Amino acid sequence: MTSVSYLNSEVGMAWTRLIISFSSGMVASCTPEITSITGYGQSDLEMVNFISLIHPEDQFLYAQVVDDFWSSGVLGEISIRLLDASSEYREMVLRVAGRSQTDEELQIMIDIALLQDQDDLLGPRDAQPMVSFEIQSVTGLYGLDYLFYEYERIQSVVGVEVGGLALLVIDIDRFAIIQSALGVSGSNSVLGVVAHRFEDALGGVFPLVHIEKDRFGLLCIGITEVAQVEMVTRTLRSILDTPVVAPDGEEVVVTACVGVTIVTNSDFSGQDLLSQAMAARDRAKARGASKVEYYSDLRSSSATDRRSFENIVRRAIDSSELVVLFQPIISLEHRRICGVEALVRMHHPERGLISPIEFIPVAKEIGRLPRLGTQVGAAALSALTSWSQLYPDQLLTMGINLSGDELDEPDVVEALISQLDNVTIAKDRIFIELGALDLDPKSRSHASIERLSEYGVSLSVDEFGAGISALGIFSRYPVSQVKIDRSLVLSLGENERSYRVMGGLVKLAHSLDAEVVGIGVERAEQIRIMRALEIDKVQGYHIGQPVEKEQIDTQLELLSASHEGL
Repeated sequence: MTSVSYLNSEVGMAWTRLIISFSSGMVASCTPEITSITGYGQSDLEMVNFISLIHPEDQFLYAQVVDDFWSSGVLGEISIRLLDASSEYREMVLRVAGRSQTDEELQIMIDIALLQDQDDLLGPRDAQPMVSFEIQSVTGLYGLDYLFYEYERIQSVVGVEVGGLALLVIDIDRFAIIQSALGVSGSNSVLGVVAHRFEDALGGVFPLVHIEKDRFGLLCIGITEVAQVEMVTRTLRSILDTPVVAPDGEEVVVTACVGVTIVTNSDFSGQDLLSQAMAARDRAKARGASKVEYYSDLRSSSATDRRSFENIVRRAIDSSELVVLFQPIISLEHRRICGVEALVRMHHPERGLISPIEFIPVAKEIGRLPRLGTQVGAAALSALTSWSQLYPDQLLTMGINLSGDELDEPDVVEALISQLDNVTIAKDRIFIELGALDLDPKSRSHASIERLSEYGVSLSVDEFGAGISALGIFSRYPVSQVKIDRSLVLSLGENERSYRVMGGLVKLAHSLDAEVVGIGVERAEQIRIMRALEIDKVQGYHIGQPVEKEQIDTQLELLSASHEGL
């Protein structure tokens, strides 16, 4: 076990106190002296997850001190690096001062003080140079170094749960012919037009870069289904249907091949992903113009590899070895946990926990989707039933995802309804989260959603704002909740256009009596902006990672105890 050294010197210390919610880790209040120590105003820290301000290398130390306090009453004091208002890490002393309670929750009291002689103490490790990126003159886009930076930033936040990202390499077809006909200047003009079209179509919500020559890179964030990637690739290729007018007035027909890799391993570097996407791109170009290839298809192209993965999926489902985790959802109004989302993972013998984006399509092919859905539904309803009995004052909601593939399977929906018939929980506390959908009224998905709506469960639209289907669904079904597309959330504070788009989506949802959840929350700044936009709830790694049921039990137990005044 790592040892913790505690500091005891009071010399030169000017302390300020923060009150932090034990269940959510959010700063509930702080003394006015916080400004002189960190540069933040009191209101700036409201609803900030305190641990997010601590240098990643020091977060474990902080967590250990808090754990020691709760388990044995040790009032620890340590040296940490804390992110101040100027985005620099400054060395400070932190100590656990005790705990308090309100009518709603238990709280922990943290004191912090800025050490004197900062220049002597910090040294070069705390220098935080400004990060700058070169603009590519041909397209006006950032280069590959920016894409790698964005990937590493997201990777550092989400850690082992880095799934939900896809890297696309878009390669213009027959560009050598275009360059030969138009010359360097003319072909560069064509690339500039293509880049601007891509930017307009994406709305600035995904990082788009110019890799080199006729090649672009796109990092898609918040990918939970292959259908979402397909929607993006269709959009990118469709906007090229209109010919580009070259400087000499000639029309140039432009098409593109796309190579896609979906992030499945937190150990992957940006260069690993680029190599995979390029390999997929090479296969796409070998097939002809305007083609799309996935790296996963290349990796599993052999019948042996494919059969091996199918057998792993089959055994995991047949043996009920799927892992169901629960991610908390926090009410911005009440500043406490108000619901959870059930998230299924599968344990791979070599790669650990893997995302459903990989195994659900396989489960469908081998006829195991109904059985998979039954296991997830059973785990989710069992957990909610337990929490409702032990903590009836909490009134948690439970989100259960149904992918497009699952909605296409009537047996999955009927199995879930059968399970709901056997529990006494109010049906409207169950939120069925709908992702990429086929809204054709003759489709199986449409019939499944209508069946669920008639049954009385609440409908939630996932990744709201990512496509037209998210808007069109309002005209067909009584939607109770929308989850704002995480790519918009990630760009809050960085992209004015995203702010305006999100504001419009929130107003639309509220006008239709649907509550709004901001998902994929990574930074405290995003929470402050979402409060200003009147978003109702938030979810993401800044709030809480997907955890096992027992960890949610602990949070609810503490909240319940504070309600009873214990």
